[in-house]
Amino acid sequence: MRTYNITGIVLALIALIFAIAGAFLLPMIRERFKGERFARFRELVSIGVFAAEQVFKGTGLGAKKKEYVIKFLAEHGVTMDMDIIEKTIEAEVFEMKKLLED
Repeated sequence: MRTYNITGIVLALIALIFAIAGAFLLPMIRERFKGERFARFRELVSIGVFAAEQVFKGTGLGAKKKEYVIKFLAEHGVTMDMDIIEKTIEAEVFEMKKLLED
């Protein structure tokens, strides 16, 4: 009876599986977490905008409201380009106003 040493073949197959996982699965996982991170960012912006609207009642307080939201985001660990933050706040304010008009 002959015995065969298949250790090399098994190791090669394992290496191939890890290579495939690295080439296809890891980028998909990374992209998913990016999407979840941005969704969390949008959720925090929304909470901040609605909270600012409650804290600062009245008109002409846009700068204070925006400052409040930016501070709220910083307190929750949001580190992102300020231009993106400001544009996202503006978009959320627009959505909030549409929601309140309905």
